[in-house]
Amino acid sequence: MNYFGLFFTFMLPGIVLGALAVLSLREMAAARRKKAARCRRMAGRAARPASNRPRQGLYVADLSAPAEGRAA
Repeated sequence: MNYFGLFFTFMLPGIVLGALAVLSLREMAAARRKKAARCRRMAGRAARPASNRPRQGLYVADLSAPAEGRAA
């Protein structure tokens, strides 16, 4: 039996493909951790105001009143 041929035919490609799979899984896990950290940062920003100045109130126009001094 040709063990040398079996080694290079099956074992080495298996090692290479396994290493590639492990590297891709590690990269995916790192991307997931990075995304989770970004989401946590964004959630923390939304909870507190951007500055200490008071927020401007919402401006609501009365559309039922006639427009005075405006061209149609």
